[in-house]
Amino acid sequence: GRHSSRAMRSIVLLLAAIGGEAVTISAGPAAPDVLHWQDIQRRGVNLTRMVPASVRSLPSRPPARIFTYDAREDMVISETIQRTGMWEAVDVGYICMALESVKDGGLLDVGANIGAYTLPLVSCLGRNATAFAIEAVPGNAERLMASVLENQYDKVVVIPNAVGSSSDPPTITINVNALSKGASVRAHESDGENENLVPIEVKLTTLDAIAEREPGMKKVFFMKMDIEGSEGRALQGARSWMSESPPCWLFVELNPQLLAAAGTPVDEVVALLHGFGYDTAQLPAEVHGDYFLPQRDMPRCRLRFR
Repeated sequence: GRHSSRAMRSIVLLLAAIGGEAVTISAGPAAPDVLHWQDIQRRGVNLTRMVPASVRSLPSRPPARIFTYDAREDMVISETIQRTGMWEAVDVGYICMALESVKDGGLLDVGANIGAYTLPLVSCLGRNATAFAIEAVPGNAERLMASVLENQYDKVVVIPNAVGSSSDPPTITINVNALSKGASVRAHESDGENENLVPIEVKLTTLDAIAEREPGMKKVFFMKMDIEGSEGRALQGARSWMSESPPCWLFVELNPQLLAAAGTPVDEVVALLHGFGYDTAQLPAEVHGDYFLPQRDMPRCRLRFR
């Protein structure tokens, strides 16, 4: 079937207290769609409405070709790359230095969007390292895969799914922002009407399910996570992987409002990160922003990458 036996094991039977009522069966997260270089080649991409550009966030490296949206459809990332040829160059530079500090340390980009981080960072990976790029919005994932093919980046593995917790369903609705694809968020019951948000259903899996299937996940040295408030749920779905082989560095967005809307208060998410070994003591009292968090025992973590 489409779902792994693990997902089937998590089937929950909700029996009504009164006998004779209907039984609701709700499955857990789906098995991931993991697309390696050969899979993306076989699948092909549809370049309709894509705008080719170049991203050179690492000035000392050759630029990467990147497929963007028409700037009117994506007024932040696509517009900025088309106008400046860069996206978050300082952060990309830091991540590159970290990746180059170890042998064959991999990258995991959770919320890869059109590849604004992943594509420039391929040049920072060792010969046997992998870049895993997770992106739930279909238009973003399609552009990312088109760019992977265009650049012939055979180190990039694309997972075109949402990631969540082990108690999440196999599909969720996300609201795709018609003006800024990077601001697409998981739909919640409390959401009001917004004419710029287009709801679409996407498949949901967990980081644990991906790690179980992909041995290269044990060799991820750096994880970037920016999924508009779903970070807490994604971390809840990564307990096994994070306990066994956590990335030595994490670059994560922590937005209290969005995290709370997803049912994961920021304090709980920080506690989870601390439990996974990250140095959360450096976080400010009022957490709100993007943070670089190292493992507290960095020498021990780096031993996995000798």
